[in-house]
Amino acid sequence: MHWVRKWPDKPTWRDRLRRWVSPEAYQYNRGSTPPRPWVDRPAGHYERTCWRIRAVYIKSNLAFEVEYVVCDLCKIGWVESPHTHEGYKRYGLASAALQSLRRAYPGLQWHTVGGHFRQAKPFWDSVGMDVPGGYTQQKRCPHVP
Repeated sequence: MHWVRKWPDKPTWRDRLRRWVSPEAYQYNRGSTPPRPWVDRPAGHYERTCWRIRAVYIKSNLAFEVEYVVCDLCKIGWVESPHTHEGYKRYGLASAALQSLRRAYPGLQWHTVGGHFRQAKPFWDSVGMDVPGGYTQQKRCPHVP
């Protein structure tokens, strides 16, 4: 039997020791360039079989992730559920991730499937400026399950 180890929710004793020995290596600098490369993987949700997740890890910690899907026939991309993990909020990782998606898939309109929470409206307004589609709400096309 082969066991697959999940990413730990809590730091292991080795992580704690590394942070104690060199704490400056585990601090994210707001002025630094966003980490590259972005990590893409299948979303894994049963209701979103063709969706993918774009994520970024900083010093082996998951910092940000967003779900997305692209329809090449309709030239539309959808993003959903952007989430910045604690300790990495307000550093521009969400804007950088959405920008990296637009660079990876040029010429698309970008939308969201679900409605936006009232608290998230300023975020979507700011990242949607000068973006075709503006991350407005739109249903998925028939090509995307």
